[in-house]
Amino acid sequence: MKALTIFCFILFLAGVAAFLGQMWFSLWSSGIFLKIIITDVALFAIAFVLAFLIKENKESKNIHNGDLQ
Repeated sequence: MKALTIFCFILFLAGVAAFLGQMWFSLWSSGIFLKIIITDVALFAIAFVLAFLIKENKESKNIHNGDLQ
């Protein structure tokens, strides 16, 4: 769970860095930049959903076991 949270944060920072780099320095063509951002967002969404599902699964197991925290 914690690893996925860190991965999401790294992907977010990479997206921001790519956006700022493109805005200020035009590092890539517009087509390549769009592919980079779409890939970054897709990976972020997958990691975020996985982290959420893992968290919910752990909480559900705790509730079923009687460990209400």
